[in-house]
Amino acid sequence: MIINFSSAIDNSSVAVGDIAYASSVSSIKNGLQYFGEGGATPNRVGRIISVGSNFIEVESDSLSPVEGDFIMFSKDNSVNEASLKGYYASITMKNESTDRAELFAVNAVVHESSK
Repeated sequence: MIINFSSAIDNSSVAVGDIAYASSVSSIKNGLQYFGEGGATPNRVGRIISVGSNFIEVESDSLSPVEGDFIMFSKDNSVNEASLKGYYASITMKNESTDRAELFAVNAVVHESSK
């Protein structure tokens, strides 16, 4: 199944092998979207087998998202189970919004990779 988006996919981490999920947007309050009726969990759509500039192709698990659903993805835990390793790490965070924003916490689990 191919899921087309009305604009370009603006997430460079979505990749072949990720798992796609869909959830309806039940309400928007103060600019924030709340998903699913009564806090329902997102439904698995299937494994992503192809990613284009404005579409993903999914091996469907029988669920077909409908127009207006929020589509999200997760990484396959059997492949992406290692934590950050090494002696040095660098991170850059940017907020290009002109609105006020707060960062509450940044956490990392780091394991020395060799001695």
